[in-house]
Amino acid sequence: MASGHDLNLLLLSNATTNLSKVEIPSSVELPILFTIMIVAIIANSFNLWVIYRSPSLQTCSNVYLIAIAVTDFLTGLIVLPFVIAVVFTSYNQIICQIQGFLISIFNGASFSLTVAVSIERCHAVIDPFKYIRRATRRKYVTVITICYCYSLALAVFPLLGLEKYGFGRYRLISTCWLSFKVDRSNRFINPVYAIGISCSVAVIVSCYIVLFLIAYTKSNSEAANHRSLKTSLRTIVLIVGTNVICWLPFTILMMSGVVAYWKYTSNREVSTGLAQIILILSYLNVSINPIIYLSTNSTLRRNFRMAFCRCFNTAKIVPIQRIRNSQRTDFNCRIDSNFQRNEISLTTIPYRPSPRFISSIA
Repeated sequence: MASGHDLNLLLLSNATTNLSKVEIPSSVELPILFTIMIVAIIANSFNLWVIYRSPSLQTCSNVYLIAIAVTDFLTGLIVLPFVIAVVFTSYNQIICQIQGFLISIFNGASFSLTVAVSIERCHAVIDPFKYIRRATRRKYVTVITICYCYSLALAVFPLLGLEKYGFGRYRLISTCWLSFKVDRSNRFINPVYAIGISCSVAVIVSCYIVLFLIAYTKSNSEAANHRSLKTSLRTIVLIVGTNVICWLPFTILMMSGVVAYWKYTSNREVSTGLAQIILILSYLNVSINPIIYLSTNSTLRRNFRMAFCRCFNTAKIVPIQRIRNSQRTDFNCRIDSNFQRNEISLTTIPYRPSPRFISSIA
């Protein structure tokens, strides 16, 4: 006859097994993924179109934002259809591996570029003169290339059949990615992702907290800048909040699996439904990014209102036109013109010294 302790272990094992089988039905998951795809394509294509027609936005300080918009647009156009195909067909080995590979590259690159934007904005506010001197085309191309190469390197390993060395393999959860359950097959690749994403979230939050503190200090010293402080607070809440919502659950689940394996050498089961929710949140990031930049950039907002009014004929308006700039448009290396407003912005470079000063320190 089994003892009470053995019976409790058996019940706990059965409960864990049943919990791991709980999942979101495809009839719910497919509409969510389809909505994310449509929003990502439309919102990012709109932002890119406005940037193309607005020389005032084609500056060095917006290069990373443009790169993020292109990456997120390609994610919606190319990657998410594969994700939907995997959910719809239940399982296909070739499609599964392609989808896992593509989502690792584009999602990883988008998140890495978000980190680059955060560091750049912080650098521009703390030391604007050094930022201007170092803002070259080569620098931006190098950073963007590093972000993509880093994501590509991590995405390739699961395709090489190196499971016995701990580099994992893309597996079907509901969509395809690395298993959140850490064992010998993914004991190296999962910690790399867990540590990388944890550090990235910490860097993003820290940079925008520093920016907000600088904006808060400036608003206290100059009473006229309370409106700028409100804008800064709105931006910090949007950027930090969405990154926390999209990536913090992912980070916690990855880190908890890694800690459980390395500390207790246990194969902790992860609920399929929980894994589905966390993966969907990571996909959601590509549709939230363009909305954030749309809501925090006056040129994008103005063009969006004009397009909305034009579509629904809510008012007689002037058709959308190219926003002209007297300066020659290139990315080598013009800084945003916010010098007429004495304020700090968390999405644009808040300071521009005189040309004479720039020439003296060049």
